[in-house]
Amino acid sequence: MRAGETACREFAEYGLSLDYVRMVEGEKTGLAPIMIDKDGNNAIMVFPGAHGHYTKEDIDRADREFDDAFMASFVFETNLDMTGMPLKRRMKKCGRISGSVSGDGNSIRICIPI
Repeated sequence: MRAGETACREFAEYGLSLDYVRMVEGEKTGLAPIMIDKDGNNAIMVFPGAHGHYTKEDIDRADREFDDAFMASFVFETNLDMTGMPLKRRMKKCGRISGSVSGDGNSIRICIPI
């Protein structure tokens, strides 16, 4: 069994929706282990995989899920243009939040005033 299949089985056992999960033929599941040194500093080692294949169509399919959401979690070790897209849409749609999302190809910054 592939890692992605195992993850999906585990997610389903916890009752998480798999409505927007898709397997990418010929790609492995990406991994991003976090190493923490004795001083508490961390480093993330990224092994790219299927998560780098999100498309605008994937985001469009899931867009309605953000309408009633109070929180969202994003993995930033992916295609930053696709990761930033739903964040930018929410900021534009919700008049009570102002902020910006920008990426330089290696990182993403999210600024939402409190």
